[in-house]
Amino acid sequence: MIKAAKDNNNSTTFSDILGEKPGCYKWWAKKEDVEKLLSQILYNDEKHKAIFSETDFSQIFETNKENLYCIYVGKANNLYDRLRDHAKKTEQSTLRRTICSLSCDPDAPNSLETINNKIDNWLNNFKVQYFPLSESERIKEKRKYGKHEMTFYKLNDAKHELSLLDLEYFFINEDFHILNVEENHFVDYTKKKGIQLGTETVQVIENIQNALSEKKQKWPKKKIIEIKNKP
Repeated sequence: MIKAAKDNNNSTTFSDILGEKPGCYKWWAKKEDVEKLLSQILYNDEKHKAIFSETDFSQIFETNKENLYCIYVGKANNLYDRLRDHAKKTEQSTLRRTICSLSCDPDAPNSLETINNKIDNWLNNFKVQYFPLSESERIKEKRKYGKHEMTFYKLNDAKHELSLLDLEYFFINEDFHILNVEENHFVDYTKKKGIQLGTETVQVIENIQNALSEKKQKWPKKKIIEIKNKP
């Protein structure tokens, strides 16, 4: 588990730990920060407190021994590069743009510095956990998609044909991660596993997903790039 906060005195730490390995990663937050995220997504007031008291989140959230909640899951062909994107490149980071949609008014005259400061205020409260694939666990392939060639990793296991995309899908949908807007099919995934969620719980999940998706649409990558390129 690594603190997501920037540390200028240990600039090589992440590079030393991760190198150029592919893999998946998880972002974790304290309960109070998850409550604040819910507030920003749904209400912008104290009504989010009732969600936590009235909804059995232990049934749907992934938690760990530190009593942290997993809020976001992702994958990367190069974990170190992806961490750098999440740390400072808002136009390249889906997570940063999602946080931006919760903390910045799309109609306000936002500067890139203001946007990044607001995002960093959130991210510096979180922790990151990485799951790199070792050389013995992965097979590297090059595949063409139209005119583009993409690097593709899969597990080196004859019993499983799992790509990084498969792993990310499993990580996202095994539990409910509130900041994963795309590929988030937790409700359908639980049905396939034979787990029956309560009607009210399903409604809360759908409300969170719909509200966050609507907010995020107001902050596309193109908008961030335009703000970045303003003289």
